Order: sequence, then structure tokens, then C-alpha cells
Amino acid sequence: AVLFFMWTVGNWSVCCLLDGKGTFRNICHVCAYAVIPYIIQNFITALISHFLIYDEKFFIDAVMITGIIWSALMMFMAVKSVHQYSARKTVLALVLTFVSMIIIGFIMILLFSLIVRMCSFIYTVFSEIIYRIRT
Repeated sequence: AVLFFMWTVGNWSVCCLLDGKGTFRNICHVCAYAVIPYIIQNFITALISHFLIYDEKFFIDAVMITGIIWSALMMFMAVKSVHQYSARKTVLALVLTFVSMIIIGFIMILLFSLIVRMCSFIYTVFSEIIYRIRT
């Protein structure tokens, strides 16, 4: 869910800068449809992994690779169609979307760290106040 959120927000922000035609709602819809093969592949892989032995891992890998490639192609076509880009501009938008996902992740980590430090500071202040009141 977090990666999907980061992808959609990153794609929306990048495509706003690159004059994309899609709205945030459209991006969410097409990206959700594009990951359906990946989700189905996960279920199929989990199901067949209970029946196959280690020597038949090739079949599991084939299903996994097929699902990932299918989802990647669907994501490429979804971004291309929703923003009405050419193939080159779509590749550029996807690369910039990955970069924006990294930036969003970094900002989320910084925000989490700030919240943890703020809570620790507030706890320390209240502990000190209670200590001063008792003594």
C-alpha cells in the first residue's frame, strides 16, 4: 500500500511537471488495474509452491517473471495512455517517478525520525517536570 501510494503520488507530481493529461484519480485507477497481474501471480505462486518440489522451482519462477513483466508492460501502457505521452516521454516519466519515489521515501523516513525524536523530547520534558515536582 505504501509503495502504491508513493508510485501514484510520484507519478502525479512528475507528470504535472511534464504536462501530463491524467488526473490523480485516473492515475490511481490505471495503476490499480496494472498491478492486477502481479497480485494474481502472487496467489498462483503461493498456491503452486505447496505442490511443487525444489527441483521444479523453474515453474514458480516462470509464473513470477511472467506476472512481473505483464504488470510492468501494463504500467508502461497505462502511464502512456493516461498522460498521452510518446514512448520516450513515458520512459522519462517512469524514471523520474522512480526518483520521486526515492525522494518521497527519504522524506517519510525523515518525518518518522522527527516524530520519534519529538515524542522522546516531550516524554523527557514531562519526566523532568514530574521529577522536579516530587523532589
